[in-house]
Amino acid sequence: MFAEKEGTSPLVRLLNNFEQISIVHQANVIDWEPFDIHNRGVMTLRNLERCLDMLFSNEAIDFSELNRIYTRTAKTS
Repeated sequence: MFAEKEGTSPLVRLLNNFEQISIVHQANVIDWEPFDIHNRGVMTLRNLERCLDMLFSNEAIDFSELNRIYTRTAKTS
C-alpha cells in the first residue's frame, strides 16, 4: 500500500513502538509492506479482501487461515 517515496516506512516503524497500535508485517522477512504487490504477489482481489477482512474485523484473527491464503502468492523469502 506504499509507493516507496512517501517516507511512510519510518512512520510505520515508529508507530510499531506503541502497544495500542498493531502493525501488520511479514514475520519471517520482517517486511513492513506485506500487502504491497511486490510482497503479496499476484493475489486475487477476493483473497486480498479476505485477508483484510480478517485483519480488520472485531473477531480474533485466524493466523493459520490468513497465512494459508497469503502464502499462496506472497514472496516469503
